[in-house]
Amino acid sequence: MPFGLHKILSSNYKLHPNYWKFRREGWTLEDFVRRSPRENVQTKMIAGAVYEEPCTAEIFAKAKENLQYFSVVGLTERFEESLALMKLRFGWKLESYSSFNVTRTRPKKRDLPQSTLDLIAERNRFDIELYECAAKRFQEAIDKNAAEVGRVVRELQAARIQDPLRAALFSTGAATRKAINRAYSAL
Repeated sequence: MPFGLHKILSSNYKLHPNYWKFRREGWTLEDFVRRSPRENVQTKMIAGAVYEEPCTAEIFAKAKENLQYFSVVGLTERFEESLALMKLRFGWKLESYSSFNVTRTRPKKRDLPQSTLDLIAERNRFDIELYECAAKRFQEAIDKNAAEVGRVVRELQAARIQDPLRAALFSTGAATRKAINRAYSAL
């Protein structure tokens, strides 16, 4: 589900400013996509374009060009391989890690109406195209470094925190560090 609506409408995100409004008004995902000014957000961000303006073919071309300046391109659905590429590229030393901020209540794509999927695709066509370019670049990096990535992925799988209590503590610590960094950056 795009735009974070799954977080807003999920029962564990009641503090979001729009949660109660959307629930009270009975918004569906399609309602949200139709009413939202957001479209092709990733493309505009990577291109350095003005967020409020419509996305154009020129903005898409700039975003696609800008991908070449990224040290690593990662994919959420291939998180451990992405993390492995970053670890190799930046020389990170990770003794353990935990996935958090993962939406487990997200509906499956197969359960969404085709009209909603079509609307999402229409409103995000440049993002979809940019994703395909990024996925191709990602796969090329994986193929080029296959043996090393495989080794690091195995190390990461062994280092992943499995214990729920330890994972919660790890996530809390990471969230605290993030909050401190944001506060420090705001000074």
